Amino acid sequence: MALRWPVRVISGSARGHRLKVPKGWRVRPTADRVKESVFNLLRVEWETCRVLDLFAGSGALGIEALSRGAAEAVFVEADPRSVSVIRENLRSCGLEIRARVIRGDALRFLVARRGAGDFTLIFADPPYERGLARGCLERADRASWLALGGRMVVEHSRRESPPEHLTSLTLLDHRPYGDTRISIYIRANEANEA
Repeated sequence: MALRWPVRVISGSARGHRLKVPKGWRVRPTADRVKESVFNLLRVEWETCRVLDLFAGSGALGIEALSRGAAEAVFVEADPRSVSVIRENLRSCGLEIRARVIRGDALRFLVARRGAGDFTLIFADPPYERGLARGCLERADRASWLALGGRMVVEHSRRESPPEHLTSLTLLDHRPYGDTRISIYIRANEANEA
């Protein structure tokens, strides 16, 4: 299945740079209009932002955050071809010095060790309609990966209904884009102040 649109970095130091996308039916890159909308909704201090990009695919979301000035990004992707593409995209954008790419299963990564509010921003873009969106949320919540006031952005099918509340995460916003829905969560105790 060929992509109908190019994947580009929208803003920041690598603005306009075209990203390579791994070949195969399993890769579904986030459309530029969806990506732009998501980044417009986020309120983070990029200079101190630490990003976790789960089910990273081409790395487009984490690379966008780095391009905007994020301090660091960790990419987790199981497919070896995608891992190679992420590394190539980081090099071609000149962002590899602030990035770490881990080949592994995203859900296993979340339970491998307990977080300590390690990340300010977590992106999760799992394959649709397999329960993985909910699984990411529950594991990230239980293991405390998100810093207080941090955001978790989950991309999922509009037919999936992630929970509104977890132990420490609260749904802050959700937006439909065709078959895609973006759900943005915030770490509790900050939800009412956002």
